[in-house]
Amino acid sequence: MSKQWVLSGGGATYVVVLWNDAEAKNASRRVAPAVMQMCLDGWMRTHRQAVREMYTACAATPGSATWPADPVMKQRLSDAFKSGKLVGLTRANAPAVIKPATPLPVRPPDAPP
Repeated sequence: MSKQWVLSGGGATYVVVLWNDAEAKNASRRVAPAVMQMCLDGWMRTHRQAVREMYTACAATPGSATWPADPVMKQRLSDAFKSGKLVGLTRANAPAVIKPATPLPVRPPDAPP
């Protein structure tokens, strides 16, 4: 399994993966690239380290000691979502544990209330 980033934004929680991650193949969980692009500004403020890791993971060249200016980083990540190099997914929920129902006592039809 490759690197995954769990990020919240817009009232939802997303998982971001690289295009070659097995999770990226699950079309039912995919989020439109435009939604991911809209979340970038917030993520750059609240999930700075994750944004840098995503940038490094999809950069054509290895990361340098200095980071590009925010608009440059945002544009490159936006392009990565648009091209499919980065894929946004809805977060898979853990299976719910359902408690068995407690049966109610059954009264015979002729029993007084």
